[in-house]
Amino acid sequence: MQNVFRFHIGVAVLGVAVAFSAQAADWAPVTQVGDSVREIDTSSIVGTAPVFTYTTRHVFGDLEYRVGRRGIKYLVISSKSDCRRQTTSRLTVDAYDENMSLVSKQAIQNPEETLVSPDSIEEAVLKYVCQPK
Repeated sequence: MQNVFRFHIGVAVLGVAVAFSAQAADWAPVTQVGDSVREIDTSSIVGTAPVFTYTTRHVFGDLEYRVGRRGIKYLVISSKSDCRRQTTSRLTVDAYDENMSLVSKQAIQNPEETLVSPDSIEEAVLKYVCQPK
């Protein structure tokens, strides 16, 4: 019973840490389309050229995007990109409301590697991630 209690405490602490990390990240704006902004957590960029993983946050200007009946203000997206091949894969997508309360959490089981389109939000993010540091 004590081990089960410890497990639940551990899971609760991990959940709080994940939610806190989404809020306490070092967000930098990458691009803006209308009143929506794509930001990147500069501290999340890890890897060895040409492949990097990182976390972005899409901030909606309004609550038009919905999960069920709840308006979504933020999508926090973990991705992997290959700078040489100009591809990106989404690994997770978490949706939050305007109070940064988690609404939906999705881990992509078989991430699809897609070619980045010119002049897209993904291209702006890829350029940011792949620039020499």
